Order: sequence, then structure tokens, then C-alpha cells
Amino acid sequence: FALGVLALLGSRVPKGLMTFLVALAIVDDIGAVLVIAIFYTEEVLLNNLAIAGGLLGLLVLFNILGVQRPSAYFLVGALVWAAVLESGVHATVAGVLVALTIPARPKVHPWRFLGKVRDLIVRFERKEKESPATPILADQEQHAIAQEIQDTAKLTTTPLQRWEHALERPVALLVLPIFAFANAGIPFLAAEATTVFTDPITLGVLFGLVFGKFIGITAMGWLALKSGAGELPDNVRVGHLAGLGLLAGMGFTMSMFIAGLGFETLPEELLRAKTGILAGSLIAGVTGATWVWLASSKNKASGTGQTT
Repeated sequence: FALGVLALLGSRVPKGLMTFLVALAIVDDIGAVLVIAIFYTEEVLLNNLAIAGGLLGLLVLFNILGVQRPSAYFLVGALVWAAVLESGVHATVAGVLVALTIPARPKVHPWRFLGKVRDLIVRFERKEKESPATPILADQEQHAIAQEIQDTAKLTTTPLQRWEHALERPVALLVLPIFAFANAGIPFLAAEATTVFTDPITLGVLFGLVFGKFIGITAMGWLALKSGAGELPDNVRVGHLAGLGLLAGMGFTMSMFIAGLGFETLPEELLRAKTGILAGSLIAGVTGATWVWLASSKNKASGTGQTT
């Protein structure tokens, strides 16, 4: 959702800000999963956990050996998920651990790809000159060359990139809507507005998303800059970073998940937590978008690039 807000601002937003937000979202979700694993695990069965560790080691071995077949990671990953689930640790941890084993290196180096594709294109052009009137479907050699170019290009990308791209639409169009419909339903009456929005749970969640994310991300980013531990991407200023801290409060999926676990047997408290999540996400989205828009306008007006 935060990425969608940045996309609506168009070219006004520096590209480096989008990249920073994606990285931040990954780290943020890993932190949420660790919270689930540490604080919402009642009993741990070490034998099942050991099985999960062995299967995870097998996935790491696949990565080291250069195995890139999706079926291998999917099947073993499903077994890791089942073992973690049976161990008593929340199964969301399995998803993060399995994702870390997916190969992020291409099988064919880009320079090797360039050389091979050049040779294949020369062969393709030569064959085309020999028989220009022959359709490619009728020429087995031409078809084989085209197929080899496609296969080589596929090996030059990483499995992580390919599988992420393949899962992008199913997740966005199916998984997230199902999650939202299953978790975000709030029976809300106007008469209860005063009570709900003055409840400590609602206010705590709302302030955590709006002010907690803003203060934490902005302060740690500023400290990283001042200490020399990090630097801002091109054309990104501290003002952008602060706006991003507000936008990060829109991440309500893991918040809903944790609220559901924390108030599993307390429906009224869960209702108040969900209200705080949705209200906090709305406030964070509007204020964050406005902040980033103003920071970008100031950047354009001054004509400056990256500053701290």
C-alpha cells in the first residue's frame, strides 16, 4: 500500500526512495515474524524443530550446488513449513527461513551471456539471409537458435527474481484480498465511536503505527547518516526519509496478524485493535504522502540533489 501511494506521486518521488521502502518492508516483516516466533509460541517440540532444521539445511545445500528447479524448493519448503507448524513455533517463521535459501545468483554470468547471445544472433542472421522467405516455425535450426537465446536469458536472471515476478500477481490479486477479507472485518456502530477511539488498545495501536514508525525510522536513519554507517540514495533527503517513516505505518497486514494472535479469545479487544490498525494506517498514509509530496516539491524548487 505504501508503494502504491509513492507510485501515485509519480516522477515527483526519487527512485531511490522506492528501493529503500521495499528493503524497509522486508526487514520490518522479518521483525514482525520474530515477534510472533518469540512471544506467541507456547510449547516447542525439539524433535520436529530438528527435522525442520535438517530440511532447511537441505535447501541451503541446494542453493550451494546451484539447484534452480522451483519444484525442489517448493516441496522441501512445504515440508519445512509442516515441521515448524508441528514443532509449536508459528509457521510464518518457516516462510521467512525458506525464502532466505532461494538462489539470488544467476547461473550464467552477464558477460558470458553477452558473448553467447552475440554468437547466437550472428547464427540467426546468417540463417535468415540464407532462407529469408522461410517462416521461423518451418525452420528447425532458426527455431532452435531462438529457443537457446530464451533459455540463456532465463539463466542470466536469478531464481529469486523470476519466482518473485511469477508470484507477484497471484499474491496481489488472490492472497492479500483473501487475507484482508478474512481479518479486517469490523462491525462498527456510530454510537460506539467515542468509546472505541478513546480505548487504550485503539490509541496504543494507532500511536504505535503513526508515531512509533515515524520516530523509529527517522531517528535511526538520521543516526546512520551522522555516524557514517549509511548514506542516502541519489536525490533522497532526510525530509523524504521522515515521510517514508510515516508511510511505513500503513503496513497493516502483519499488525492484523499479530492482533489476531494476541486477542484470539478476546473479540472486543480484537475489534479495538483492528480499529486502531485501520485508523492508524489511514492517518499514516495521508500524512506520509503529503509529507513526501512537500519534501519532493521543495527539492525540485531548490534544484538540489542529495543532501543530509
